[in-house]
Amino acid sequence: MAKSTTARSRFKIQRALGVELPGLGKSGALERRPYGPGVHGNRRKKISDYAVRLKEKQKLMFHYGLREKQLVTYVKQAKKNTAGKPWMEVLIET
Repeated sequence: MAKSTTARSRFKIQRALGVELPGLGKSGALERRPYGPGVHGNRRKKISDYAVRLKEKQKLMFHYGLREKQLVTYVKQAKKNTAGKPWMEVLIET
């Protein structure tokens, strides 16, 4: 039987995604300097559009405790039912 949750520490996932959840860790623990390490670290790399979309998808999956297949199912249902309400929220919240 497959596990529905990940074995990684919640704080490690928060750091990777750059999201703070209340009640876990110190406030401000995820803050970063505006520059990278070393002599030539005065500029961070530009994040691609793909990376931004992937990170947002991962945030959504982590926040609601979904797996990839569940998220795909919800997105398909939400695309069918475009009646004005935010169907993605309605489907996930119920």
